Amino acid sequence: MAPAAVVSLRALLCETLRVTVADGRIFIGSFAGTDQPLNILLLNTDEFRLGPDENPDGRYVGQVLIPWRLVVKAEVHRADRAALDNYT
Repeated sequence: MAPAAVVSLRALLCETLRVTVADGRIFIGSFAGTDQPLNILLLNTDEFRLGPDENPDGRYVGQVLIPWRLVVKAEVHRADRAALDNYT
């Protein structure tokens, strides 16, 4: 039987994650896994830089490996369901 931490990580596979790194950038992409040092691999990723002189629309960066030492926060990203319901 796999340890609880491994089971939890497997449950996140293919989920959309929002990862904030130390320099303020935010990456939103599909979780593809981690490596031994727990770096996070995201696919189909958009990068956002927040601030007065930054592009709030972000940019597509594709596949990205985020070093664990830079991660400030990692969370499952869910679209605002109420906003989606207004368009249906």
